Amino acid sequence: MLCPDEGRTKLLHENVADLATWMASEDQTDPEILYWIPKYILMRGDKPLSEMGFMSPQFKALAVSQDLIGWREFTEGHISTHFHAIQSFHLSMSSSFLNGEDWVKQFISKLLQITHAQWIFRNISLHDKTKGYLRNKKAGEILQIINEFSEVAPEEIPEDSRFLLEINFTDLVKSNLEHQTYWTLAMDAAVKAQELELARGARAKRVRRRLNTKIAGRAKLGITAVEQEIRRDGMHRSPAHSVELPAVGIHQLTIDRFVKRRPHPASLIGNMKSNKRLRKPD
Repeated sequence: MLCPDEGRTKLLHENVADLATWMASEDQTDPEILYWIPKYILMRGDKPLSEMGFMSPQFKALAVSQDLIGWREFTEGHISTHFHAIQSFHLSMSSSFLNGEDWVKQFISKLLQITHAQWIFRNISLHDKTKGYLRNKKAGEILQIINEFSEVAPEEIPEDSRFLLEINFTDLVKSNLEHQTYWTLAMDAAVKAQELELARGARAKRVRRRLNTKIAGRAKLGITAVEQEIRRDGMHRSPAHSVELPAVGIHQLTIDRFVKRRPHPASLIGNMKSNKRLRKPD
């Protein structure tokens, strides 16, 4: 299968050959135009026309003016007026029935046909949804991915995704591109999920290892013993969650013993007696 660039090149050579045949028929084209223009088209504007080789002063002026117009404009039919001048002189001396104006019109039409043929070929060969190059290329890449995923071991993906490996790979390879794409995306997600899970497990092991090391160090320094003593004394509880402990010693007293709470203003006002006098009814 040819790639789009190779196909377009082959088509371009065929179109330019047809153009050269038309230009050479009945001696209707100036020899320098007949020689240089097909080569200029095949060069695809990679090199300015005026720098392609030895030229007569008349054709050199044509080439310079065409370079000023530009390659893109040339493919769209915008040509120098020197074509008309040179062709008018040549046709006046030849046996052709064309004049300079008719030749220019037909030449521009031939150029537009070449450009249009290139555009159509590119769209069909590159973007066609059934036989386009991009679709065929994607299909080839999908088959390669399927072959790689077919070798994945069940333990390399989560247990709830292992049904993906129970598929008949022969049928999958023969199925449509959409089905193949869906399966490869599902497998890719399953493999990545397992990798993330394994990574989280490894991180958890490192955290536990650091924590165990830290606990051992705290015990060695006596920090753990002090924390345990505070807990035995009940001093680790907040006042709201403290419970009454037996008065065995000073170390078993709660912190409420040492803190006197200020009453809320609303409770103070509520406890005050009213100073309003009772009024007899009218």
